[in-house]
Amino acid sequence: MHLRSGSEMLDLAGVAAFAFDLDGTLVDSEPVWADAKAAVARSRGIGIGEADLRPYIGRSLRDFVAEALGIAGPDAARGVVAEIERLAMRDYGARIVAISGAADLVRALHGAGFRIAICSSASPEAIAASLDLLALTGIVELAVSASTLPQGKPHAAPYLEVLARLGLGPQRVIAVEDTPAGIRSAKAAGLRTVSVGPGAGAGGVLHAARIGELVLGS
Repeated sequence: MHLRSGSEMLDLAGVAAFAFDLDGTLVDSEPVWADAKAAVARSRGIGIGEADLRPYIGRSLRDFVAEALGIAGPDAARGVVAEIERLAMRDYGARIVAISGAADLVRALHGAGFRIAICSSASPEAIAASLDLLALTGIVELAVSASTLPQGKPHAAPYLEVLARLGLGPQRVIAVEDTPAGIRSAKAAGLRTVSVGPGAGAGGVLHAARIGELVLGS
């Protein structure tokens, strides 16, 4: 069995599971998080524009709070992270959009016998809302939120947690990511990575301009 993007193919021999990033890979949620981050920054007298937000796509809110807002104390940082999450989650389910072809690919992989995991920087609540939108709740075996771990992407910790909870070695799991931070995280944990979307670059072993272009074949 293989995964194909145009003329490029990835042999899936020995692969048991796929670990999908969520934001930007399966759902378009970045505008929701960008608005919440900018609003919290403004409330502290800090102007945040698109260029300021771009380096934090795919990374944890803790990184944004510490680096962009300069709030490094753990207690204060936790409070600001929670504030951003509250703003984002107010109408999260109504604002996020499923990325075309994403759920179809996940269902095809699951139907072919692959185990499905989520490895996301988003909160557990945001992950749950996204899976509801995609109608994938019953298909996803495992969802790891990096927000609950000591270190998030681009550190290896989120994908190491996925591997530990699946009980699989890195050679048996393929990551699907849309950002350089996510790809670095997966690679640091030893996973091969399929990169999707224009922001990911060509950092994976297989790349598709859109996730809907990935085709599972025998």
